[in-house]
Amino acid sequence: MNIGCMYLRYFMVYVLLLGWIGTLSAQTEAILTFDEVLKNGSNAVDGLFGAADILITSDSVHVYIVGQTDDDIGQFRRNKTTGKLTFIEVKSDNIGGIDGLDGVSAVAISPDEKHIYTVGIFDDAVSVFERNTSSGQLTFVEFKKDI
Repeated sequence: MNIGCMYLRYFMVYVLLLGWIGTLSAQTEAILTFDEVLKNGSNAVDGLFGAADILITSDSVHVYIVGQTDDDIGQFRRNKTTGKLTFIEVKSDNIGGIDGLDGVSAVAISPDEKHIYTVGIFDDAVSVFERNTSSGQLTFVEFKKDI
């Protein structure tokens, strides 16, 4: 599990650390300004505990964060001007027929951005979600397990 990661995109830095994500804006290459922090369990935010990987869509509108400890994927809407995130929903392992997220450690997107793929290291599985490109919401499709 990553204890902390930083991802720089569009002059925004997203720092993942255990159960929270910090957002900083880069005013120049050398100056960062703290903007916000989203904490797992606060203000209905979920999907951040054990945050291991982050994916930002090419249009910079949706952000997906996998939580390795809670075995879930959090979905957020990104404000393209400020970079701030708004929680949409969470998809969790073994809830609503979803499987393959045990120890989820990585997230990727298909070239057409209509599918999201996750890797559950304790399930030895890859899960597939269909992605609504307008709302960012995910629908579980299937998982493939290494046997």
